[in-house]
Amino acid sequence: MASDQLRESLDRIASLIDEVGPESDPYKPKYEAVRWLEALLEQLGINESEYTLDLQAVLYALRGKIAAETDEPTAAIDFLFTAVVYFVARFQNADIIKSLNIHSLFSGAPSFLSFQPPVKTEKRFTQFWSFFADSYNDYLKLANVLHPETHQAACTHEKLMANLKDTDESSHPELDPTDPSAAYATTLVDGLGSMDLDALTQNTTEPDAAFITEVTSAVEESDDVKHAKPPKFGMEETLLKLSCVGDCAGAPAMTTTIQIQLLPFYVLALNYLGVIWANRENRKLALNILKSAESAMCLFDYDDPFLITEPLNDGDGKELHTHMLYLPNSAHPFFQRSCSDKLSFILPVCSSKMISSLNTYTIYFLAQVYGEDSPCQSAEYCGMTISRQYKQRALNPDFDPQDFIINCLTLQKYYTTNNIFRPSFTLIDVAEEVLFEYGPKERAQYVKDLPANENMPEDDVAYLQFRARQKVESVAVIRSILSLDTAREVLAQIRTERARLYSQILSNSYQRRELLLEARREQMKIQYTSSEDLSNDDKELAHKQIKAVCQISQDECVSSVRELYDLLLAPDLEATLEAAAKRQLRKLGLQTKGDVDPESETDEKSGEKVTTPKLQNLFLAEPLVRTLFYDSYRQFIAASRYFILDGFVTDHCQILLDISTLHQIYAYYEEARLDFLTNSATSEEAEKVSYTPLIKLHTRRCTTLEKVIPELSLDHYSKLIASLQVEVAEARTAIYHIVSRDIACNPYLKRLTEDMEYAAQLQLKQIDPLPDKDSVLISTVAAHCSRAIEAWRAVCKTYEADSRARLLQEYHFKRKEFSKDEIMKFLTFDDRDSMQTCIFETAKLLSQLPTCDPVIKHGLLADSLRCFEQVQKLWLDNENLHKKETSLKLIGTTIDLLREKIGRVANVIADYHLGSSDAKGQS
Repeated sequence: MASDQLRESLDRIASLIDEVGPESDPYKPKYEAVRWLEALLEQLGINESEYTLDLQAVLYALRGKIAAETDEPTAAIDFLFTAVVYFVARFQNADIIKSLNIHSLFSGAPSFLSFQPPVKTEKRFTQFWSFFADSYNDYLKLANVLHPETHQAACTHEKLMANLKDTDESSHPELDPTDPSAAYATTLVDGLGSMDLDALTQNTTEPDAAFITEVTSAVEESDDVKHAKPPKFGMEETLLKLSCVGDCAGAPAMTTTIQIQLLPFYVLALNYLGVIWANRENRKLALNILKSAESAMCLFDYDDPFLITEPLNDGDGKELHTHMLYLPNSAHPFFQRSCSDKLSFILPVCSSKMISSLNTYTIYFLAQVYGEDSPCQSAEYCGMTISRQYKQRALNPDFDPQDFIINCLTLQKYYTTNNIFRPSFTLIDVAEEVLFEYGPKERAQYVKDLPANENMPEDDVAYLQFRARQKVESVAVIRSILSLDTAREVLAQIRTERARLYSQILSNSYQRRELLLEARREQMKIQYTSSEDLSNDDKELAHKQIKAVCQISQDECVSSVRELYDLLLAPDLEATLEAAAKRQLRKLGLQTKGDVDPESETDEKSGEKVTTPKLQNLFLAEPLVRTLFYDSYRQFIAASRYFILDGFVTDHCQILLDISTLHQIYAYYEEARLDFLTNSATSEEAEKVSYTPLIKLHTRRCTTLEKVIPELSLDHYSKLIASLQVEVAEARTAIYHIVSRDIACNPYLKRLTEDMEYAAQLQLKQIDPLPDKDSVLISTVAAHCSRAIEAWRAVCKTYEADSRARLLQEYHFKRKEFSKDEIMKFLTFDDRDSMQTCIFETAKLLSQLPTCDPVIKHGLLADSLRCFEQVQKLWLDNENLHKKETSLKLIGTTIDLLREKIGRVANVIADYHLGSSDAKGQS
């Protein structure tokens, strides 16, 4: 077959594979490529040359790729398996064979190879396959991988190869030394070790049967067969030297350059096999295949002179498109090198860029297969994929900036959730950079300045403005391929994730700070309050002073947003992601490729490890807390202006929930600040400390969410409505607990709202009347408590409505009335779990609602008892309840105490003749 004709066929096949078909027949170009492939394979069977088998294997790999992409996985496995087996035998590379379970690729489970290939092949290819299958099956028997009679797996290939890899002298318990096959293998390997195998196989066309017979006879005649030492099984030497694949099939000798031409197609075939088995839920085999592909990529030298490392031009100087099937002209300089190791004229030559892209796909597929089952390993490979894409983006015409940005934001979510902030910070910065490189040239059309906020420190505001301006001005446009609307959407996503990152940093910093302070306070308590001479009042005063004195020093804190960026924004994306992945793997006790000290960072200039206490603890000074809160808030607001409620219901509501969470986190800081002022001040000054700012934060949470809830349809967004209502209920409860402090800190009001006998005396005017100020305070606290109760009940109603709607569908709307028990039983597991929490919170608030009226108190306690009993019933029916026995015991005790309290209140009502005469009987 003429080289020009072959080149034309390969070019045509490549263009058809990449072509996008019409919507009515999307696979039409690929089916056309199949016809060209089959015609080319038929011609190769007639016009043989020395590299015909190699090219056939390449085409089988491509045929399998097309079958996989046209939803024909079974046919794809047939072709890909055929190609992989040929490449493995052809390469004769120990590392490749050690890393791959060839006997599992076809069926997904260990099995002997058939003596016929799974697809129709020409005579020479079939002959090759037969020789290889015979030799490989011998290996499976001799190495005790598969039992020769039952064909069951006796030992895993990975375990056998791992033992061989550890030491040449180690014995293998998987191989029975009394087994004749093991003795046969021992003598066989020992005999091979003393012979010149290269000379043996160099000029033969078939395996030397006489040699095998001679060795077998020697084994049978030996008296020491049963005491033979387990073999050091050099599978690759035994298998490949005995099979003589190259000579038997008539293929030319393998050279490093021929390997360079074939290896990309081997990796391609493994990639698709791995994806197919992953889709068939055989995750273990898929990982083995893809890890083998990853290992094979290590054989590439990207600087090899036989790779296309620079763009090729035609006679007119126009750059050529070098696809995977690119076949240079025989007059090309590649074929004119003054060395014996030349390229094959009929095999494609890949570019270094193509091979790098292939490696990126391997890593990407590994990340996908690890997925949710192994998120840490998945993050490691996602990071590798992103790093490679980021490096090659300018050279890759197929680079998809939107997909890349989404991958960056997805990976940073993983690291943010696990409180690993340096890679998160860096990934968001890289995502923004790529947006500017590939977005519209007129950036002012989609990049709007964030609203100013007077509550942020001026220095921090100036620095953030400087960074934003510098980013816009310094990043050059590579290719403006993102539409204006896409750029706006992507920018909104970036701002949302940056705000969530700030929120998580605030939350993590607060938790770390409180843990450290609590530990320090405990030490001081032991030191200063252990004396028996101290009275209880002295100890209480000491505890208050300890809380005031024991604080994080400014030297331990990150003081400004500039310092925070210097700590968290890394200049090297690849090194940062690699280090973060290794630390997380080590933290989880998983294998890493290198040792990383999780308590240190690497100095960018010297490369030495340096400890960074501020990065480890990340305590934030009060001004920086304000900066992150308000900057995060304005980032959320800017994003919500794109993700409006009309069109982006879920996204908009999620941002509102994020804003509420942000306010809750900031409220923790505010509460700690106000508590510090209270503890460090005199009693008179402490009374002047106002918790109004804290109440305003939680009130803002409520009002923001309560505005949007009526806009949502219960039929379509019941889950979303419930999530918003839960957030409102939590905020209302927080407000109640803040305002109720004034009662808890006032002994008179505390007694009046808890001791119903004392309250009854007030009702009968047996004691001094309640001052108006105190009466208003109790009414205010009771009102906030009532609003919190109503908020929790609203959530329950939403869950009940959703359950009722599903019941109606279940009965095809023939029944419209359902009992309470039916509704509760038809709740989903998650709804049932959430509803238990709602009823429990309602019960607690009902028992706490402050009042000076014993009759009202009796009714509230009775309602609370009913709620607790409902929770008890739900917990009894919940088989998955955490610490079920302990929880049931606790709520049982609570119910008993509540009944006693109801009885006491009823007695007070009866003794003082308050309310109805039968109040006591109702208890």
